[in-house]
Amino acid sequence: MLVALALAIYQFGFEQEQAVTISFLTLAFGKLWFVYNLRGAGTTFLSNDILENRYVAGSILLCIVLLLAAVYLPGLSDVLNTRDPGQSGWLLLLGMSLIPFVIGQVIRMFQRTPEATT
Repeated sequence: MLVALALAIYQFGFEQEQAVTISFLTLAFGKLWFVYNLRGAGTTFLSNDILENRYVAGSILLCIVLLLAAVYLPGLSDVLNTRDPGQSGWLLLLGMSLIPFVIGQVIRMFQRTPEATT
């Protein structure tokens, strides 16, 4: 998410390492939220195979824990050269990472239900 990187540096004045971490987390969380756009046409957001699959929920939770470890676990954050984005950085990255999810949900609302074959 180059937009998140540009906003972090030029709009919010984050240091380079924080801005790169924000960009990395924006991409990672964006991909996690995108999973929920993979529901079948004709299903609702609250009633679909993705939400009902506990393995999907577990894997997303595991990914979030690993992302937090990449930022906050001493040693690992040093190796990966990640920095705490701070409260405003988290707000920026979560907001930016939700954009593809929201667009996907809007598209899903307008998709037609597959025609039943007889």
